[in-house]
Amino acid sequence: MILFALNTAKCESNNHTAAFLQFGRELRTTDDVAPDLRALIDNDNFVDEITPYLKIFARLIAEIKDHVEQKQDKSKKYYDRRRRQAFYNPGDQVRVTVHPISKSQHKKSRIFMPKR
Repeated sequence: MILFALNTAKCESNNHTAAFLQFGRELRTTDDVAPDLRALIDNDNFVDEITPYLKIFARLIAEIKDHVEQKQDKSKKYYDRRRRQAFYNPGDQVRVTVHPISKSQHKKSRIFMPKR
């Protein structure tokens, strides 16, 4: 039940549910009546019936991309508001993350290897 609630909640960044983005439709509940789709598949004009749906879905995907880009621009604007430019000169000492040396070819874990 919790997973269903998560998949049917609208996301603020793209204005659609996770299920819609994954499956191209909203999830059905037990109250929804599901029509038999076998008749649609057995019908000869399946391509004619599915083509308008695909066009609508392609348009929706484009709208979702635009909406996500707008939200990302808004987030960047808020981040850049407080960000300070870092000025480094040649010879300045800076802190860097040091990763352990790995010897996987000798079957030794990086946990027990010395750092650089």
